[in-house]
Amino acid sequence: MISLKVSPERVLELFQTVNHKLFQRKKDVHWRVREDGSVRAQSVLWLFCWAYNGDGSPKAQAACEEIFNEIMPFSCTFFDATVGYDYAKRFRYSSSDYIEKELETLLTKKSEK
Repeated sequence: MISLKVSPERVLELFQTVNHKLFQRKKDVHWRVREDGSVRAQSVLWLFCWAYNGDGSPKAQAACEEIFNEIMPFSCTFFDATVGYDYAKRFRYSSSDYIEKELETLLTKKSEK
């Protein structure tokens, strides 16, 4: 499980700063925070994809990268080197629960080195 560095309410405030219609429409579908404050792996992957390419918008990309770095317990650069865009893009919409453990394993292995 990935815990946020900020409150879920703060994340929603930050999300409002992303000036991109598709992001605003899809955030309620793809951003899921559990009652304990942890974030679904798919949500992290979804946000990382926005931080990586901004759906073609440099402004959305920069805003999402800044948000990612502020709210996650690791940087966007670390996540890219550890997990990568191809993995994130492939599994961001997965309904499988194994993604949680797989992502946790990927992040743990890299941070142990």
